[in-house]
Amino acid sequence: MTPRPKRLLDQVRDAIRLKHYAYSTEKTYLYWAKRFVLYHKNRHPLEMGEKEISEFLTYLAVEENVAALGRLKPREEEKALLEARLQQLRAKRERVRSLCRRNSWRTPSRDLKESSRGTAS
Repeated sequence: MTPRPKRLLDQVRDAIRLKHYAYSTEKTYLYWAKRFVLYHKNRHPLEMGEKEISEFLTYLAVEENVAALGRLKPREEEKALLEARLQQLRAKRERVRSLCRRNSWRTPSRDLKESSRGTAS
């Protein structure tokens, strides 16, 4: 049985720990990552882009009165962290797709060979 893939927040936590950030920073990043996902009705960040990030930041500034400096200071680090993780996930997705294409390409020819062998005997 294959192990279940890690949940998004666990992946974020692992990435933060790899960078040896302080525990309080980890908690803060996880809090904001969770709020971002919940704001967009549990959509996965891979499905979202710059538009959704802007919407969320605008919501925080207008509705929640979150100060711009407090929001923007860690933004570059968070963005780099998320971009690195997205690249890993996209590479993994592409490997899976290529394996699927390769297997579906081989399967019909293998079936044809087996059926031709069965009719010849």
